Amino acid sequence: MHIMQVKDLIFYNHAVRGLYFDAMAKLPWAAVVEPRDLSFDSMRNVFLHLTLVEDRWISYIIPGKFKEWVDMDFDAFKDMDALKKYMEHVKDATESYLRELLAEELNRQIVVPWGDKPGTRISIVTAFAKLSWS
Repeated sequence: MHIMQVKDLIFYNHAVRGLYFDAMAKLPWAAVVEPRDLSFDSMRNVFLHLTLVEDRWISYIIPGKFKEWVDMDFDAFKDMDALKKYMEHVKDATESYLRELLAEELNRQIVVPWGDKPGTRISIVTAFAKLSWS
């Protein structure tokens, strides 16, 4: 995968996440947090999961700081403004990383600290592919 393809994929994810946010913003907050038997229970929690996956990869796993990651309390997000602030924070961090990303970096091996085989090593380009599936 070429560096521009990686960036395009991430920018596409940001656009889709923005559309998801805009659609939720049209709903009453009670509908956003209503339990719906989803993978992460509510629309808010699914949205937060998608956003935190990117945050975890960009800010913790790729730079080798996964031990600093603290699971977040989804219930601490009490309104759309809090969701928007977190979404923008993660987007800004990712875009800052992408501005500095060199093609050679895509092949660097990083440790995936979970799963059936903790300590598995994958390339950064593979990490970006996994990020886009989440």
